[in-house]
Amino acid sequence: MDTPYIVAIDLSTMLLGISLGVYFYYRSEELFKNVQWKKSVRRQVILCISFYLLYLSFAPFYPGFGDFGSVPAFFSNYFFHAVRGLVTVPLVVLLITFIQLSVAKKKLPLIREYMVVICSIFIFVTAGNFTMRLLQGHNRGNSLTWAVLFSLFLSGLISVFYITLNSASLLRKRDQFEKELQISQLNELKTRAQLEALQTRINPHFLYNTLSSIAELSIAQGSKARQMTMALADIFRYSINRNDSVMTTVAHEMEMTEKYLFIESIRFEEKLEVQMDADEKTRAQPIPKFILQPLAENAIKHGMSGSGGKLYIGIRIDWQPPETCIMVHDNGTPFPDNMQVGYGIQSVIDKLNWLYPGRHSISFENRPEKKIMITLHHPDTV
Repeated sequence: MDTPYIVAIDLSTMLLGISLGVYFYYRSEELFKNVQWKKSVRRQVILCISFYLLYLSFAPFYPGFGDFGSVPAFFSNYFFHAVRGLVTVPLVVLLITFIQLSVAKKKLPLIREYMVVICSIFIFVTAGNFTMRLLQGHNRGNSLTWAVLFSLFLSGLISVFYITLNSASLLRKRDQFEKELQISQLNELKTRAQLEALQTRINPHFLYNTLSSIAELSIAQGSKARQMTMALADIFRYSINRNDSVMTTVAHEMEMTEKYLFIESIRFEEKLEVQMDADEKTRAQPIPKFILQPLAENAIKHGMSGSGGKLYIGIRIDWQPPETCIMVHDNGTPFPDNMQVGYGIQSVIDKLNWLYPGRHSISFENRPEKKIMITLHHPDTV
């Protein structure tokens, strides 16, 4: 067969193989989207197929391919190299990947990492070409020179392909990381805004009743009116949250709840009795803001709607590493079987879901006494 035809077939084969390899690599995610493989395994398969197609594109130029005088002879030689590539290409890809991972663990600069991998590619390609040249029985001197020159050319192309794929992968990872970071920041802002909205909203009925009581007391009992006003101001100061924090200590939360209960005790006079208990270690533990006050408010709201007798409310918090246990009990009307939680209790549930996902529990019990039990799990403490 004439030389121009041979060159035309060789170049056509090379361009077809390169085009198929690049097309496959960039469509691989879509082609393998329904394959349930590990990410690392899928990447190895994609690289093996991509480099196998690249290998086939340069098969006619390999040492030992031999001249061919007809089209059948071309395909006969091509079939031999295609079968050989099924073994050699995956082996080389796995070796280069192993080297790349080993270098990456050493956290070398990217340029040095590329140099090590490129040198490895040249060594493997040169060794393979030189070995095949000798097995074909060619002159040793010419084989060495030709194998080295061709290996430089071929390893250079493979290195460019490798750097391009690796750089594209790094860019995709960076873009994905930036998107995930943006989503995480947006979710954090949304959660913080929701939590702050829950903390700054004070029950309007409580505010209205308190202001009405202050107005009535200011006429005849100015001292109590002044005390209620100061307590209400402290509650508002606590809710403003100048430190931009959704957490506080048990001591601060109990202090704020005491302010709230002080106001309610003035309103209900002798009908309300409260006891709060927590030891010193417990008082220093972290706790979400505005988690006790809604529980106390719920006890008063439903307790005072009962028989009209004296309402007793007990609040106890215990630190039992790694858990904080909160108990609010009262002698008011028992919880109904089909209980519908109001805004206050729902706000507590929402806070716990956001701040302690999968690390909390809340229960409503009527026996042996009516109580609400909350457990907060802190896995990082002992």
